[in-house]
Order: sequence, then C-alpha cells, then structure tokens
Amino acid sequence: MRWVARCTDGEAPSHGSAIPRVVRLLLDQRGLCGPDPTGAPAVPSLEDRADPFELPDLRVAAERIARALRDAEPIYVFGDYDVDGITSAALLTRGLERMGGRVRTRVPNRLTDRYGLSRTAVEEAAAWGGSLIIAADSGTSALEEIALASRLGLDVIVADHHQPGPELPPAQALVNPWRSDSRYPFPDLSAAGVVTRLLEGLVRLGGTAGYDPREDLDLSALGTVADSVPLQGENRILVHHGLQRIRANPRPGLRALIDATRIDPSWITATDLAYQIVPRLNAAGRLGDSETALALLLSDALPECRRLAAVLQRHNEERKELLEQVVRQATAGAEADPAVASGMPLVLQGEGWHPGVLGIAAARLAERFSVPTILLTVEDGVSRGSGRTARGCDLLALVEDAAGSLRTYGGHRAAIGLTMESGRFDQFRERVLETARRTPGVVGGGERILEVDLRATLAELDFPLLDWLDRLEPFGVGNEEPVFAVRGRVAGPIRILKERHLRFDLIDKGEQRECIAFNFADRAGELRVPERTVHVAASVTRNRYRGRERLQLTVRELAIEDPFGDG
Repeated sequence: MRWVARCTDGEAPSHGSAIPRVVRLLLDQRGLCGPDPTGAPAVPSLEDRADPFELPDLRVAAERIARALRDAEPIYVFGDYDVDGITSAALLTRGLERMGGRVRTRVPNRLTDRYGLSRTAVEEAAAWGGSLIIAADSGTSALEEIALASRLGLDVIVADHHQPGPELPPAQALVNPWRSDSRYPFPDLSAAGVVTRLLEGLVRLGGTAGYDPREDLDLSALGTVADSVPLQGENRILVHHGLQRIRANPRPGLRALIDATRIDPSWITATDLAYQIVPRLNAAGRLGDSETALALLLSDALPECRRLAAVLQRHNEERKELLEQVVRQATAGAEADPAVASGMPLVLQGEGWHPGVLGIAAARLAERFSVPTILLTVEDGVSRGSGRTARGCDLLALVEDAAGSLRTYGGHRAAIGLTMESGRFDQFRERVLETARRTPGVVGGGERILEVDLRATLAELDFPLLDWLDRLEPFGVGNEEPVFAVRGRVAGPIRILKERHLRFDLIDKGEQRECIAFNFADRAGELRVPERTVHVAASVTRNRYRGRERLQLTVRELAIEDPFGDG
C-alpha cells in the first residue's frame, strides 16, 4: 500500500504565525479559513444558511401545514426505519405537537414493510381520519401511493432528499433540494435537515407560538451524521449547533444512550454520534423495531428512556453477531471472486443473511476491497439487499442500468436498496459488471492507496494542536478527522488488548506519544524488532478517563518500509 499526502510539504500559507504549520495547511486544503486576518476557521452560524423558502414547494408545504394546525386537522407523519428517517419523524412530531397539532406518527418495519411510503400506510392514515400526510425521508418515488392518497381525499407533503426520477409524485408539495427546479444553494441536506428547514419556514409564517426549531437541533444533528451526508456548508452548521445542545443539556433519550456508552456528554463529538449513538438507534430499525428508537427520542421521562435504551443495547449486541456472520461469509465469497481481484464491483447473494445488516456489511466490504459492493439475501424466492459505494462510484447509476432485473430499487450515489426475484440474480450481476466495465472510474484494481492529510513530526502532535482541531469540528464525511503521517521507534512494551488491539509508545527526537491501534494485533511482531523505524498514519485524540486527560494517537495504518516511496 502506498501513502499519499493531500497537503504537500511546501511552505504553509501564511495566515498568521500564531497558527501551527499543520493547521495552516489543513485550513487551506479544506477551505475553512474565516474572515479573521489570521485565517482562523470561521465559527459556524445558523445565520449563514440560505432562506428556507428557496427550497422548492417549501412555502406551499408550510402554508398547508399551517392551515391543518389552524383547523385542527389530523396530521399523519410517516418516517423511515433508519436514523435519518426516525429523527425526521421525531422532529415533525415534536414540532407539530408543540404547535398544538393532532399528530399520529408511524415508521415502517424494515423486515415486513418495503422501503418508503406504502399503500398500507396511506390506507391507515385514511382510516384514522387524517386529512394530511407528511412523508419524511421517503415519498419522492411514491407515485402510486400518493395518487392513492389523493383518491382517498388526503393531501400529501413530501420532505425528502433522495434523487427524483423522471416523473415527480402528485403530492401537494415536494420539498426536495435535488429537484431540477430547485434554487437552493446547498442540496446535500439529510432528510432531517430538510425537515428542519420546513419547520423553520412554518415558524416564519407565524401563528406557531410556543415552538422554536432550535430546541430540536440535536435531532437535526443526529439525522445528519447518521445519513453520512457531507459535513460541509449547512450540514456543518446544523451539527455544530446540535452538538452544543447535547453538550449543554441532552434530552432524556440521548442522555440514556450516552450513559450506556460512558461518553462524557460535555465533550461529545460527531464521531461519538456516528460510532456510538447512531449504531444503537439503527440496530432497532435493522431488527424490525424502529418504533422503540422513535419512542426513545420522543420521551421526556428518563426512567422510561433508560428502559428503552437497554432494549436498544440488546438489539445492538444481536446486530453485531448477525453482522459478523454476514461479513465473514461475504468476505470468503469476495476473496474467491476473480472479478473483485481485478477491481470490479462485488455482487453477492447469500442464504440466511439477515436483511437488516446487509447495508453495514456492504460498507465493510466496500472499504476492505475498495470496490462498490451489493449484498443480497434470499427468502421465499425473493432477494433483497443493500449496496454501498467505494472510490466515489455512482452506485445508483450502476443499478439503474440493470433495473430491468429488479422489482424495486432506490437510494443515491453512495447507498442503495433493492429487491428482485432470486432467479434473476445472475442476470442482474452480469449487467452490473457489464456497466462497470464501460463506465470510466468504476473499475479499480492495481495499487492500493492510503490518503493522509499531511506529514508531521511527533513534536507537532501536541495539546495545542488538539485545541485547534476542535475548531475544525465537526468531523465526518466531507470533513474527515485529520490523519497525520509520522515516524519513530517503538519504545517500551507492546501491549495486546482483548486479543485484537495494540497499545505502544512511539518515540522520535526526544518526543514520545502513546498509540492505540484497533484490530492490529496481528502486526505486533513487526513492531518488536529493536531500533526499527515505524511509519504510522494516525489521528490525534484526547483520551479522557476519571477526570484525567492524555493525548493519544489512534492508528489508521502501519508501515515498515517508507510508504511514500521517496526514501
């Protein structure tokens, strides 16, 4: 594996001598320099977002909801089973109820309901006496279901962020930043971000005293991080302010989840949300119990939230076991597939794989083999599954070209869901591979590349640097946690933790840093050679325990020979 630095070792931009060299390089490379003459990063401000009414149909949607609130019409909120869909439903439910609305909320069951607004949900809303359906994180492709709602006398508002097809649904309003007629300057919102803008527009119309959308920016942040949209522009602003709310006073549901993870809420980060909180909420949806996750986010009673959090914890442990089973079997299939070895997409079908973990399993394999990955499971003659991309490939375009083999499909560039008759799998796989062969940039193969942000010395990775990196937060997709390449010798013992991880100290020119390397236990022997120079790609983190804080390097990759290939 060859390493490549995004920032060159040339002269760092001279934003101000008070800013360390590595920070100046990062600010310049990521375009985060603020108006301050020193070039310090700008503080994300809610006022820097666009006018919500620039979103297509948002004014129409807000006016229709305002009429429903004024006339006490029953409002049926329909979300989705992933965290973005659940937080979107929670945002609408809390907001509309605080405005005096009469609301019923439903999120689908991943195992028994198909993706998106369903005929069953529309009929349920009509039977309940609803006159308005608000579909969040779905609905853009629900042409037949929304037509049915119209025949049953229900208006439908869609607040979504999925790519529209050639025909738009006959909804009262379709609030979607990806519409071809959208003037909204930042289309990369999550569904929770779209819903937040809708609620803000509704408040601006007036007559909604008693509710301030800023109260629920923690939910906006959670949905945004969960959906892996770029943490740039308006998403960075939403997550920054949502994290501030969580640090200051987490709602009971989040408090219960945070306590279960032993995270200090006053220091919680977007990375903590992504790797600790979101998986526990997602586990419920993956195992067909998204209602529990929704109830947790809506409850104001901490004892009830602790009970629900314990349920989610059990779901998460079960999810981990199911995931490892799928990853183990799919990895064996990938290693035996010559197409993968040549950089082609991985398309696999298995028996008995739990459908709720296929998305995250596909993500694991896509990262490991650096190829777009689609995994399907077979049940009663029907294959259903999920796909995740690699190397920026447009996965949805690959699947659209093979749509003739599918019953249903949907998603976006990075992630898709699909169903088909099991007998059509071979036809589907061949069509995907054929499309990959003739599409530039899809087929990978050849030398594996690890991108780091820049080369640094151990001396430069210190607590003042951490203080600067805090100002570049939140980290996530599109604003990844910086990774630095350093080198040195291993000093002292190498400790193996839980038979999987390594802890060791790296020393260079009198500077010493503790390193933690997750899932690197099999590399321990390489580090035990005396006086050997080791190259480490790592992020710089704070390890807080019992009120004490120490600097730690979290290892992403190790190399013995010079990984940059320049001696």
